[in-house]
Amino acid sequence: MKGVKVKLITKPNPNLFGGGIEKYTEENPYVLRTKDKDGFDVLTQHPVSMKNGHTYTLQLKSDGILSNSRPDVYNTHKDFVALIVNSQQSRYVTMYLLSQTMALGNGGHVITFIWPHEDTVAYLRVGTFSDGVIENVIKFWDMKIEEGRIPTDIER
Repeated sequence: MKGVKVKLITKPNPNLFGGGIEKYTEENPYVLRTKDKDGFDVLTQHPVSMKNGHTYTLQLKSDGILSNSRPDVYNTHKDFVALIVNSQQSRYVTMYLLSQTMALGNGGHVITFIWPHEDTVAYLRVGTFSDGVIENVIKFWDMKIEEGRIPTDIER
């Protein structure tokens, strides 16, 4: 038809995390609170099915700073690491070693990685490093994992 304009609508990829993870918003974040030198939480209530050799993109927002290693000096209490954990066999993938990490601004981070283990159910693990004295408090929200290399918006 001549003169007809078509507008393409792209739908965000589905969030593969289960268990209602979308409830964590900037106003109602997931809070990691610890004094442990290697403190972490595994979000077991939000499982994700991982397939061997598939590429995934994790995006999340935080008031923390995504780090790619344990700091030598604890000069900030906002460094954190994000991992995908296979708790059934106590193996994990340190995504920052496998991937390109992009800071999006406004506390946003995107991590792309290839799952190198067998097909399994896995979980997000967020961790922080403390001097053992000062309590670290880091907030997380808008957490999404999707298949592929290109992050899409979180649908609310």
